[in-house]
Amino acid sequence: LFIGILSDTPEKLEYLDDVSVNYGLIRTRTFTLTADSFPQESKGLDMLDAIAVSNYSIRNLDEAQSHALMEWVRAGGVLILGTGERVDDTLGRYAPELLDDMYEDPEPCEVNLLSGPRASEEENSSIELACVDVAIHGGNVVSQDLGITLLTSVNKENGLIVVASYDLADTAEFAAAHQSYAADLISHCFGSERLDELAGELYGSDNTEYDSISSLIGSGDRNRIPPLGIYAFSIFAFILLAGPGLYMFLKSRDLSRLYRIGVLILSVCFTVIIFLMGSRTRFNNTFYNYATIYNIDEDTITETAFLNIQNPYNRSYAVSIAPGYTTYPVRKKEVVSRIAEDWSDPIDVSTVISRSADGTAVGIGEVGAFTPQYFRLEKNEENADGAVFDGYISLFGNELNGYVTNNCPYDVMDASLVFYGKMVALGDMKTGETIELDELKVINIPLSDSREAAALITEDEDRRNTFAFYRDYYMNGYTADVHLIAFRNPQGENPIVENADLSGSGVSIQSTELSVDSREDDSLYRSVMIKNPSVISGTCNITNNTMYVNEPCVIEYELGSDLQLKSVIFEWMDQESFSKRFTGTVSLYNYSTGNYDSIDMNKSVFDIEELDYYLSPSDSLTIRYDYEGSSQDYAALPLISVVGVD
Repeated sequence: LFIGILSDTPEKLEYLDDVSVNYGLIRTRTFTLTADSFPQESKGLDMLDAIAVSNYSIRNLDEAQSHALMEWVRAGGVLILGTGERVDDTLGRYAPELLDDMYEDPEPCEVNLLSGPRASEEENSSIELACVDVAIHGGNVVSQDLGITLLTSVNKENGLIVVASYDLADTAEFAAAHQSYAADLISHCFGSERLDELAGELYGSDNTEYDSISSLIGSGDRNRIPPLGIYAFSIFAFILLAGPGLYMFLKSRDLSRLYRIGVLILSVCFTVIIFLMGSRTRFNNTFYNYATIYNIDEDTITETAFLNIQNPYNRSYAVSIAPGYTTYPVRKKEVVSRIAEDWSDPIDVSTVISRSADGTAVGIGEVGAFTPQYFRLEKNEENADGAVFDGYISLFGNELNGYVTNNCPYDVMDASLVFYGKMVALGDMKTGETIELDELKVINIPLSDSREAAALITEDEDRRNTFAFYRDYYMNGYTADVHLIAFRNPQGENPIVENADLSGSGVSIQSTELSVDSREDDSLYRSVMIKNPSVISGTCNITNNTMYVNEPCVIEYELGSDLQLKSVIFEWMDQESFSKRFTGTVSLYNYSTGNYDSIDMNKSVFDIEELDYYLSPSDSLTIRYDYEGSSQDYAALPLISVVGVD
């Protein structure tokens, strides 16, 4: 696991080097970075898994370097920011984007930086540090001690930003005295699921990206798929006519001797018919299909296109990519089993990418007829016209208010508001159109089954696939904001492939992230997933909020000690179209009796007084899920939210 270090005192962060995490499957290596050597483009950071910035002024990076850093995060990097006395320097230009409110001056705090059994087993596990109470917008508390938040994370598309309330350089001596601290810190920052993914890449053939892209664009242009029903009818008609039909017709006219000639004529006629029927679906040259994703804000348009190029013949071919794109091949990973001396053998290169000022040329060797070749193309440009969705959105429970406006110079189709675990269908929006939200229905949706959620907003199969891909790929984890997602007409875009003689088709989707007002009078509505719950027993995927149904699952949720709680809300999924939704019994742990008491699943809102016997002293709620339903591998659990006064 490669960690880049940005610090004025990098020697004080050496404790992050050669650390064993994830049960010894992964070890870390650190690399010192400087403003002079920091890359201007995100691809220069691709070899790093994380970057730790502490005791450093982020303003030492110029604008291009800062943009490259954030693009690297969105692509999957983990950015760890230490604060403490130099909080102003570390957060720097990222403060407006990251913070809900301005922070106060650092204060000395006695904190325990160790977690689990080690916290009580090791001596002198506490340390006095200058800590800052940083309110991260949409942040997820991943580590705290006696009400003091130590680490807060926030998702940025595929990546993660982790903010420590203290300066990481101030813990160098503590780390030297407590070897488990560095492992705890890295494990908290990455999370078990992200570490498992990294281990899968190191010791196996993790093909998550390849499989996702294959399901997105691997089927090609659906309009050119042969109509199997018509072909089947044609074959059935031929058998009927060439068999009993022709025989009975000729026999009735005493012309049975012409039967063989008649069958030959019918065969020729149906051969011509089948050939003409296939003219629309027949490929004679290289063809491609793509899915383009635009993430748009007021300043920047980030375009990511996934391209599938195929050829109907087993021969070499070349494709020209439009200027401005950075092109990466996407290949299926395989476990390497060759011994060292074998690497001297010649390597067969099937794909060659050459870049120039005029664009990118992709050359593909003899890989087999109709073998898909996948590529990821990236381009960033300034949003000079400020063309973006905007509006005001208020969500309190399932009560939605506000409006959204399409300020883009084009119409969009099948628009929707996608919250964390909720969705609102908007329909088509013309350029300049404003939609009032007050009367629209809010639907609770599972985090796991994006295709079923997509079916609620569009009937088009390609759009469903693209929506599901976007939600799974770019909205992986808790967020307090909402994405306004819509489809745009790809016919009006500049072509990705410049070859005029090649046929292609595609789908284009765009998204803008908008803030959400979740206050009503003095009350705040929020999901308890702001802090990852603890799985007490059973098997549960916290990111997707699912449980495996072979055994009961017990989960402890932290409701929030910073709130004066008013009520707890169970966000039940009421759509029958969600085939994997949880059905069964939900029970709460009763601290008075030590038993689990089942609750009424037709009820959503529970006043805090009703839960008096079920809340722990630290305001946590332990819930047991017993699945009782059809045979399946997993079930989507309801999300839990709270209302309180902060």
